[in-house]
Amino acid sequence: MARTPVIIDAAVGDYLSARTLVAVRVTPGATQLRLWLDADELRATVTAPADNGAANSAVVALIATASGVPKSHVTLMSGHRSRHKRLAIDRR
Repeated sequence: MARTPVIIDAAVGDYLSARTLVAVRVTPGATQLRLWLDADELRATVTAPADNGAANSAVVALIATASGVPKSHVTLMSGHRSRHKRLAIDRR
């Protein structure tokens, strides 16, 4: 089974490095994993469906990868059942 490539725009690293709380607009069930800035809004597409928290887990993993921290250091604070999510990044 081939892994889906992850696309993270260059500007996202700087954006995330300056924040510990981020707001993300998520599109589940996409054909690719992608994270980008769109008019000062962080956007993400994940291949996981919006079913039983699969998309939420995928977003946490994507933000962790882009931030350079383990998944256990990223917490979904709000938006568990919404496209608009707030995540906390623990950089300890």
